[in-house]
Amino acid sequence: MASSPSPVQRTVLIVDDDRDIVETLCDIFELRGWRTLRAYDGQDAVRLATQNNVDWIVMDVRMPRLSGVEALQAIREKLPNVRVVLMTAFATNDLAARAERAGAARVLYKPFEPSTLFAVIDSAA
Repeated sequence: MASSPSPVQRTVLIVDDDRDIVETLCDIFELRGWRTLRAYDGQDAVRLATQNNVDWIVMDVRMPRLSGVEALQAIREKLPNVRVVLMTAFATNDLAARAERAGAARVLYKPFEPSTLFAVIDSAA
């Protein structure tokens, strides 16, 4: 009896300078069957995103070396179709506008429920 093909595993890059947030989000994604990659600043996010086959990036806005918006702009130059959710604890209209211009699928304001993040991902599928 032939077995059915297994679904393709999706990959998410989680980026935040707060390691606890990265680990928590990675745990949540892994429980849902995702492969996870971790970065702790914008420069590492750009490097990992361009060196791996990434389906989604969930990235903080305020980080050392490169902000989330700056990293998103650099990533977009090489990966114009990758989907990105930015997250921040600092809500401003200017931030939302800059993130949208840079190509973010959505900006989520911390703290947020994981169900909110997955609703964004599922609606884009």
